[in-house]
Amino acid sequence: MIRGLLILLTAGILAASALPASGSGDRARVVFDQAYPPYMYGSGDTVRGLYPTIVRAVFDRDGIAIDAQGYPWGEALQLAEKGGAAIAGLYKNRDREKVLAFSDPIHVETLRVYVKRGEVFPFRGLSDLRGKTVGIDRQWSYGDAIDQARQSGVFSALESADDREGFEKLLAGEVDCVIADELSASEIVQEQQYGDKVEALPRPAAVNAVYVAFAKRGSGAEILKGFNASLHGMKQDGSYDRLIGAFNSAYRLDRRLLERVEQALGHLANAIIRDAPIDKSRAFTMLEAYLHNNPEIYGAAFAFAPRQQNGRTVKSSPYVLRNGARLVEKDLIDSYDYTAPDQEWYIAPVSRGKPVWTEPYFDKGGGDVWMRTYSVPIYGGGPEHRLVGIVTSDIRVPSP
Repeated sequence: MIRGLLILLTAGILAASALPASGSGDRARVVFDQAYPPYMYGSGDTVRGLYPTIVRAVFDRDGIAIDAQGYPWGEALQLAEKGGAAIAGLYKNRDREKVLAFSDPIHVETLRVYVKRGEVFPFRGLSDLRGKTVGIDRQWSYGDAIDQARQSGVFSALESADDREGFEKLLAGEVDCVIADELSASEIVQEQQYGDKVEALPRPAAVNAVYVAFAKRGSGAEILKGFNASLHGMKQDGSYDRLIGAFNSAYRLDRRLLERVEQALGHLANAIIRDAPIDKSRAFTMLEAYLHNNPEIYGAAFAFAPRQQNGRTVKSSPYVLRNGARLVEKDLIDSYDYTAPDQEWYIAPVSRGKPVWTEPYFDKGGGDVWMRTYSVPIYGGGPEHRLVGIVTSDIRVPSP
């Protein structure tokens, strides 16, 4: 899919006829799609991923520092279409080539067709999607071939806000299949534990190069020339391949860590269900034992679902975290309301009714570090299937 990263160059750079010389101290403001892991993700100045890494390295070769921020893709695209800006992480299509000048490719993405497990159909090309309802992301181009197949009526499209929603529609039977980039889709499949529910068809739907593009009407032509020269230099001296290799290695290590956390927290969730009902004291005891047995995990909580007691709402979330060699206990409700709408680690598993990984965030008032949280909802028995609470594991991540 087309996700993007917008580079709003400072006035000094935009006014110049070429990229500044190395060491000039110029800066570029870079705005990334905030929801396309592992390529780019994170809102505001927390943005990270493969494309920010590539673009930083290329501009750094010319002595240009990057101020990176994450924004919704639609906002980035609108800014690019106004001119005087550059956008990266996008595919070429005929409409965009009318107004944008494209760099050499910075990466390649492979798009695949995903179906419910066991519902595979023959797929040799886009014509095999005829008569099917296909899940795609709203406002995005998938490249000319897929876009034209949609426009000519080869398949019907049902749009979603993002790939996660697209996979939810697939499992709900609202679409026959979903088109998604294979690496981004693997994030969702792993995070949402869809491995036994969906599968990819063997043949790719498309293999699309990813670019940086500058508005033709601005001063981007010379800037693009310098960008391409730096990119070519990185590919010639091997630094581009080393960058990609390092990213892939870190990504594979990260996936293995996430898998270990998911397995460990699953065992804790089962123990809580077996011991139910538990109180605050018992929760602290179980959380401490859990951290002792899992040294990779920074902190763990059991957030009780709000309950009514003597006419008032009672909330409590025992939390145990590491402080050097010690374990520290606290109740998160003493620091903030964990049921507030902005607390993704609690709200997302409650609303979706299933385990959820958060994106990286700074846990102010809780762990007070940058982290990702894996959250598992726990429900009571009986016909009401009432929420008992959310059990979590935190892993530390580097600050952006």
